[in-house]
Amino acid sequence: TLTASGNVRYNTQLQTTVLPAGAFPGVTESQVLAFGTRNSTLLTLDLTQPLLRPEAAIDRAIVRNTGALDAEKVRQRRTDVQVKIAEAYLNVLLKDLQRTLARADAARQRAYFEVADGQHRLGTLPEADYLTARLNDQNGQLTVRKTEQAYRAAQATFCYQLNIEPDTTLVLTDRLDPSSLATADLPAANPVAERPELRQLRLQREG
Repeated sequence: TLTASGNVRYNTQLQTTVLPAGAFPGVTESQVLAFGTRNSTLLTLDLTQPLLRPEAAIDRAIVRNTGALDAEKVRQRRTDVQVKIAEAYLNVLLKDLQRTLARADAARQRAYFEVADGQHRLGTLPEADYLTARLNDQNGQLTVRKTEQAYRAAQATFCYQLNIEPDTTLVLTDRLDPSSLATADLPAANPVAERPELRQLRLQREG
């Protein structure tokens, strides 16, 4: 650390006093004397160089600890984002499967209703059974519309998690196959001690 300062003064009028005669040997008459100087200049220069700072090691350790803690937080946020994307992806597959099943069920109910309608026209089907078949057909169509809306909403959520436009055309290659899920080799769960939350707690305790 280098610090410099300066102070320059100039006196336009000096303080005077009268020296009476005989005040000092050789002084035979009164004289007027001025005390002080016209110019006064003061310059200072300070140089500080620390040779030993014991707390530097602690400061470096704190910085390393803070950096490691921030890295763990970033890693946890990245994992959270990946989990949300995976959940949104699987939700789209689920809604697609539900939509397919609803369409198949609606087609079956429509076929039943057409048969029931023909029988009702011929007078071989009671009114109650005919109304039940018609209600089932209407419910099937309503379920198809609901599952279609749920599928569109799942797609919009997936696009949001991927940070892409909602109207982007998505082509999902996977399918929800129960047999493949049952035989899939799931990765071994990480030890509890390696959870990001616990690593952050350890770093905070060290800090």
